[in-house]
Amino acid sequence: LNVESAKNVTVSNALQLNSVLENVPRGSRIELAPGVYVGNFQVKKSVALDCLSGVVLDGAGEGNVLSVFSPNVVVSGCHIKNWGDDLTDMDAGIFVNTSATNFKAKGNTLSGIAFGIFVDHAESPHIIDNRIEGDLSIRSQDRGNGIHLFNVTGADVAGNEVFHTRDGIYIDTSNNNTLRDNELHHLRYGIHYMYSYSNKLQGNYTHDTRTGYALMQSKYLTVENNVSENDGNYGILMNYITGSTVRNND
Repeated sequence: LNVESAKNVTVSNALQLNSVLENVPRGSRIELAPGVYVGNFQVKKSVALDCLSGVVLDGAGEGNVLSVFSPNVVVSGCHIKNWGDDLTDMDAGIFVNTSATNFKAKGNTLSGIAFGIFVDHAESPHIIDNRIEGDLSIRSQDRGNGIHLFNVTGADVAGNEVFHTRDGIYIDTSNNNTLRDNELHHLRYGIHYMYSYSNKLQGNYTHDTRTGYALMQSKYLTVENNVSENDGNYGILMNYITGSTVRNND
């Protein structure tokens, strides 16, 4: 494949995808034709991965399906499944490394045991309109979280549906983020905050969880216009929450 000067490239199998990811110029758009792409793919250039209908990225039960290292990467429309199940290694459908600032995942579906989308200390991720499903055959405590944010600032997490993972959205040591308009159900906690400051939690809907919103050891939260329905233990659980605004929740 001659992609040295390409800006738009179409691939149709895993071998081509690996080659293009290595050789394509920054800023290119890579279109994936329908089919199953088996492997663990590394995105080390600022590119857009655009999956057509019928594309499956299959991790074959090992590691991360997509590991993102470059800034300004976009992943859209992909069905991602069958990544590794090692929570200690933080296996994920999409693993966003520290260097991958301004990452965007939009309109993807993910299904697997460990973490769906794991953002590790990367600034300003945009996680929009994705559908993430865990595996009910695995004990809740042995599943990963649907969306896991660690030491993240400037995130916009909106319009996602997460179910059958451990927690829907887990946010740890992360400041100045917005979680809005997500639907989170059949989980331990819909949204789980730990040690996170100055975050906005707006317009989310949890149902059929053990606890809708578990807010712990956090300051300066704005929690408004959220709904908790049929959550087993608590709608909103607050543990050491200070300097925060909690209003207009149902």
